[in-house]
Amino acid sequence: MKGVAGAQGSGASLVSFEKEAFKSFGKERGANAPVSERAAFAYAASLNTLLERNSRRRIRIGDTTTVFCHQR
Repeated sequence: MKGVAGAQGSGASLVSFEKEAFKSFGKERGANAPVSERAAFAYAASLNTLLERNSRRRIRIGDTTTVFCHQR
């Protein structure tokens, strides 16, 4: 994800399991939260849109970034 405070220039991970305590049944990294490539692309594209620099759907308080959608 782009536009997340404190993330690397290349962006932040959507899901990350990097520590031993987060391993489950011998599965590591993305295998702990499997999702299809299509769903991951759609989710990431949506979040990147909400996180754009001038987005009115993003608010940052301290080190926390929150995005929201408004439905009518």
